[in-house]
Amino acid sequence: MKTDIITFGKYKNQPLEVLMQDNQYKEWLMAQDWFRNRHSNIYNLIVNNYGEPCETPEHNKLVSLFLDDDFCISFFNKIFFNVEIFEKRLIREVNSSNWETQKRYYTQEDADQYIDLVQKKQYEIEFVVTHKTFETKLGNDVGFGITVNFKSDFSFKRDYQDRECFFSIECKPNVSEDYPAIIRQCRAQKSNVLFIEFFDTKSITIDQFRKMFPDIAIVLLSDITATS
Repeated sequence: MKTDIITFGKYKNQPLEVLMQDNQYKEWLMAQDWFRNRHSNIYNLIVNNYGEPCETPEHNKLVSLFLDDDFCISFFNKIFFNVEIFEKRLIREVNSSNWETQKRYYTQEDADQYIDLVQKKQYEIEFVVTHKTFETKLGNDVGFGITVNFKSDFSFKRDYQDRECFFSIECKPNVSEDYPAIIRQCRAQKSNVLFIEFFDTKSITIDQFRKMFPDIAIVLLSDITATS
């Protein structure tokens, strides 16, 4: 309710409306774990700008897409995975200037053969979905990890496994002129991805939206489902 009385801090014993006018303090407050844990009712009011949480069928449909591992893999592969960067990393693994360390695992001849194999694309990439969760402790709609494995007939004494990428995702069926509040919500929940079905604003384009908030990856459903 709008008449909630603050029981702590700078605006103790004052109505929530007073705190809501102080954007700098509000942003700081939303980033504090103790506030989210001890005052979840006020936290939710601020996140939703006094409104009720918007758990619509459209929202739940977006979230349910991540039940499918193939969709999670497509989400990662189309938006975040760059095969050229991946291949450069593979080559860098064996072409290190620190040869005294590397030669414990393979010979220079092995390294040359491996680099030739990578350049000719004689390998397979395996994507593995890990640690999938829904409605995480921080309030994210979805969280999951992706591990990228390199597979080929040629192998060293150690197997190559890429670092795991982890995504904390906030799903919104529609983003309109309320986008600043949605970005604040993402930051408060430490979401690194905002997943949207429709972007419907007259003030900015989707490209401008992405440039304004580079710390959050903004992904449209059409980015995933569009055919190559």
